Amino acid sequence: EALAGNSPGGERALEEALKVFRALGLSGREVSWPSLPQALAAYYILAPAEASSNLARYDGTLYGRRAEGEEVEGMMEATRALFGLEVKRRVLVGTFVLSSGYYEAYYGRAQAFRRRLKAEAQALFREVDLLLLPTTPHPAFPFGARRDPLAMYREDLYTVGANLTGLPALSFPAGFEGHLPVGLQLLAPWGEDERLLRAALAFEEATARAHLKAPWGRPSDGGRLPLPHGHPARPQAQGGRAPPSPPCPGGGLGASRPRGAGGAAPSGREVPPGGGGGALGVALPLSPGGGGGGGPGPGDHGA
Repeated sequence: EALAGNSPGGERALEEALKVFRALGLSGREVSWPSLPQALAAYYILAPAEASSNLARYDGTLYGRRAEGEEVEGMMEATRALFGLEVKRRVLVGTFVLSSGYYEAYYGRAQAFRRRLKAEAQALFREVDLLLLPTTPHPAFPFGARRDPLAMYREDLYTVGANLTGLPALSFPAGFEGHLPVGLQLLAPWGEDERLLRAALAFEEATARAHLKAPWGRPSDGGRLPLPHGHPARPQAQGGRAPPSPPCPGGGLGASRPRGAGGAAPSGREVPPGGGGGALGVALPLSPGGGGGGGPGPGDHGA
């Protein structure tokens, strides 16, 4: 239910990654981050507000590129017209939420929500050592395939939690859906960046870095097209033998490498620190369309 609305490849990658981490000595269980579904709305209040404030200095007088203009106002207008469409969009939204009469209704309440989200994260990390989530609800999509900015914003559903709370987070490749890569992310308590790096490295070693390889194959194999012979990125036969085939997308991640004493990976890296065994929380917020409300707004009550 919590993953409803996510792509099948993302759900499959999450399940397979859990198997790998459990084989590495971590215990995994579902945990709840109740406010994460509303974090997307709060983020797109706070981030544009900060962008609007920070970019106000780029008017062509002291900072950044200056456009030509006979008068000061014309020069400033021409300079700020150099911003891209998304930058202009965020500046306008940020200026609105910081304006008189709307500051407390939007920005003030979004800051209160950020404090609540951080308190929930602190409570979660009293129970587990790491959190495992999808990076995005859907796999990577072709360049230019999505023109709707709101559709692009919705892909940030699972990553804005780290942005708002300041938690260290790491996204890593965990599979393929068709020919497109699928990513998962790990979150750790504040100051535990090394724990993330050790866990991700152990995952890569346990899967022989299979998910760093492009999924070559026949045209009938999941719709993937082969690269032409002689292409520099195509695996080449060596010694008269064909190169081994990478694992099919969505298949097993491969057998995990045996662990040494104390739950350490073969390289001696422990996941997580503190000897064998650790708790891996699988944070499952509501789906993008599965309820939970739309975040803070002037018509809502409460932080």
